[in-house]
Amino acid sequence: MKSLIVVLVFTLFSCASGQSCSSGNPCQLDATYTPAAGYQCIVHASETICTCPIGFELNRPCRPCTRTNPADNICKNGTGRLIMCLDTVDFGSTYACLCNDPRTNQEAVTLDPNCDLSVTETSSMPTTPSLNCQNGGVPANGFCNCPSGSVGPFCGTLDNSKLCDRIICKNSGACAIRKKAAGYESVCLCRAGYSGEACELTGTAGFCSSTSCQNNGACREEVIGATRNAYCHCQAGYSGTKCEIRHFTCTKPGKFSDSNMSDQGDYFECTPLGAGFRIEQKSCPDGLRFNTLSGLCTY
Repeated sequence: MKSLIVVLVFTLFSCASGQSCSSGNPCQLDATYTPAAGYQCIVHASETICTCPIGFELNRPCRPCTRTNPADNICKNGTGRLIMCLDTVDFGSTYACLCNDPRTNQEAVTLDPNCDLSVTETSSMPTTPSLNCQNGGVPANGFCNCPSGSVGPFCGTLDNSKLCDRIICKNSGACAIRKKAAGYESVCLCRAGYSGEACELTGTAGFCSSTSCQNNGACREEVIGATRNAYCHCQAGYSGTKCEIRHFTCTKPGKFSDSNMSDQGDYFECTPLGAGFRIEQKSCPDGLRFNTLSGLCTY
């Protein structure tokens, strides 16, 4: 998915607000996310209210683990054990808490929001790599997990109207569908001062300089009208306006979710290299999220 910066973005938001629940499915309700499970779509005045068991969101789907304010996510880290909150149906609910078990120093899954590991959960949904998924679909849990813009049991049908399904643009950005040379693509329309494929980069006014970015980050300038901003594109594992924060370090081989970009499906792959590890930042197909337990990209 590409990014596009716009200044008059609020016009786009007002058009997207208050969608009809009967057309477009703005709350992304389906056979899993049902009114009986606490998921509803309500139009009030100019707003679309999407409910979930722990609250509601305005003009976007409500899910227990991807709230607009992360502090509202159902899984809490009061015990210091929480690794990640998972939007998944693999454990008999619509969420699960991935926690560190201090007894074994291993990952464990529970439905207790406070990581009480007296009862842990085991997924009964096997992966099925023999499925012939198309258009970047990922076989898991007995079916094909289709990227945004593809539908059908094997993701074989392209549907441009769904290119923005499950796309989350950060910093109040908005997803839009744009025509390209061949077909269409989804783009995040970023508010002024933000950039990146998901509007995840925060700019600094002015020109790039030798001190703009730390830890080998690359500086790129963007000019809109009379405004010039410098943006730091960080090395894998680093974040912050100037790449000053190291938020992930490889300590063992494997694949690990990027806590800063988990809602974008980003993850790290760590492979042995000499006495340490080589780190690569990778991304799931648009609209899919990295599942820490299965190591696959799923809904």
